[in-house]
Amino acid sequence: MKVEKQNIGGCRWNLIINADPKECEADYKKVLKTFNDAGRISGFRKGKAPIEIIKKNFQREIIQETEKRLFRTIYQKAVDEENLKVVAALEVKDVIFSPETGIVFTAVVDLEPKFSLPKYRKIPIDPREVAVTEEELDHYMERMRAAFAKFEETSAEYEIQKNDLVCMDFAGSVGGQPLKEIDPAAEAISSKSDFWVQVDESQFLPEVINAAVGLTSGAETAVEFKLPKAMPMEALRGKKVRYELKIKAVRKRVVPADAELCAQLKVESLEEFRQDARSKMAEVANQEEQYRRKQAVTEYLLNKATFEVPESEMKEAVNNILEQMKREAQQRGVKSEELAAQRDEILQSATASATNQVRFKYIIREIARAEGIEASDEEVDEKIQSMTSEYKMDAEELRKRLFEGGHQDVLKEQVVFDKTMELLIAEGK
Repeated sequence: MKVEKQNIGGCRWNLIINADPKECEADYKKVLKTFNDAGRISGFRKGKAPIEIIKKNFQREIIQETEKRLFRTIYQKAVDEENLKVVAALEVKDVIFSPETGIVFTAVVDLEPKFSLPKYRKIPIDPREVAVTEEELDHYMERMRAAFAKFEETSAEYEIQKNDLVCMDFAGSVGGQPLKEIDPAAEAISSKSDFWVQVDESQFLPEVINAAVGLTSGAETAVEFKLPKAMPMEALRGKKVRYELKIKAVRKRVVPADAELCAQLKVESLEEFRQDARSKMAEVANQEEQYRRKQAVTEYLLNKATFEVPESEMKEAVNNILEQMKREAQQRGVKSEELAAQRDEILQSATASATNQVRFKYIIREIARAEGIEASDEEVDEKIQSMTSEYKMDAEELRKRLFEGGHQDVLKEQVVFDKTMELLIAEGK
């Protein structure tokens, strides 16, 4: 057998496979026997017609069936002998067969990429010690108090404080012209009546919010300032704006006392809640640090190893990413027309992500091979156990579904991937 490999771009190859008559003989004879046993020739009993007559009467069908058989056997033999790592067999073409000359055909395949593995020992990841400070705990406790705060009616003399709730009328203008006349997109910040807002800079324009502090119900004031240069409305960027506002109602924010907060949180003491919060915050911080380290490893290896990836895998990865982006957009309420308008940008982003995703898979796979990292049955069982809560089924049921769906190799690859990443992170500096 002869195999000629022709690269036709990236990871795509033509495999021109040529097998001589002796290599084709066994399959050809099996096909002849099948037709001889089943074929009906006038004047002969079934299975008793001379083989030459069978060949003459079923020549086309015999050739076609032999080609199918030979492709399966010869193709796989060629792949094994050449030690080819085929990602996808895409097309068979230019098939020529005869019992006298053998068979030649071209198989179009995607092969795994070949690349030089970068140095992966001691990747610079700048490992950081995870610790929850008392200050962070204090801030968390304050946020919890704020979450259970109530807003109470106030007297007419009460002066507005930070985080209170106020109802106001406001109107913004530049040189006496309302903002929405300058740019219709500014309607939301141009003017409003009976506008309820918490006195927090993150809730509205900070200068307007701060102007309300210290006022009482019924008070009126005005404030002038320059709008940010980074505003979405280009016509208003950096413009000097004047806002007139009138306070119509005020509700004072009242945070719960310790005993009331404990009752709301359903804990015996705030110290108990504080310790529990410390544990949860430490867990989140550890997860974030692990994610940061993984990102550092990923970025380092992708920068050090640039190579083309199989087109067939790229298409699948791009489609998966696009589907995920579409689902997320729909959950956010983005309309299909908006997605269509951003089609080119979305496709470009998905293609870049898919390229990195597929390339990184091969880098990690190659490192695993170099390190002899494999997945044991016990580790696969542990992986299945860790997935039970996500899929809401017990381990045995999940195992059955995964294995019946032919996903055992995917599970093993995921275990190997995780173990390899753990090694790289552990050895990082």
